[in-house]
Amino acid sequence: MEKIESMISASYKQAGYRKTDSPSEDILRFENDFSIHFIFLFKSSADLGRDWREAHENLIKDYRQFKGPRYMEWNYYAIFVVHDDSNTDVHFDKTRDEVQSNLAYSRKYVLTADELKELPPGMISEKEMESGDGTFPDALEEWKCGLGENLFDEIVMSPKASVEDRLRKFLENQIIE
Repeated sequence: MEKIESMISASYKQAGYRKTDSPSEDILRFENDFSIHFIFLFKSSADLGRDWREAHENLIKDYRQFKGPRYMEWNYYAIFVVHDDSNTDVHFDKTRDEVQSNLAYSRKYVLTADELKELPPGMISEKEMESGDGTFPDALEEWKCGLGENLFDEIVMSPKASVEDRLRKFLENQIIE
């Protein structure tokens, strides 16, 4: 695992990220001026399937305590790396889909050690920013249709701490009108 940690650290450093304090020694945390990445290392796909939610709680705690610029609140990434990809199978694919489709608190990626070489995790958010693929257009359109454009814009433009207040004010204004 030390080799993978070294490779990840080098990749992030090359991409301009700073390594910052992490909640435990088996979690890596990096940030740059527009995003925060948590790297969770798992020995096997079975460990990932069993423990990813518990590991992600570390990111959630950090997110809830975050006091930096508001735009950073929307740019948390969780990258789950499976060291031994010789055991990847149908269950791994299901777990990968489950993890990556969970949008709570962060964008999530599941990579095997070999995939790190193809797509260094330190470049994920930069690639998304350049390509415009950093969002899920179908999901955003669903939310916009369900909430209405005005309410959707209010929520998206609000920092996490004030979304509830903004929603309440928006609804009060709608009732008055």
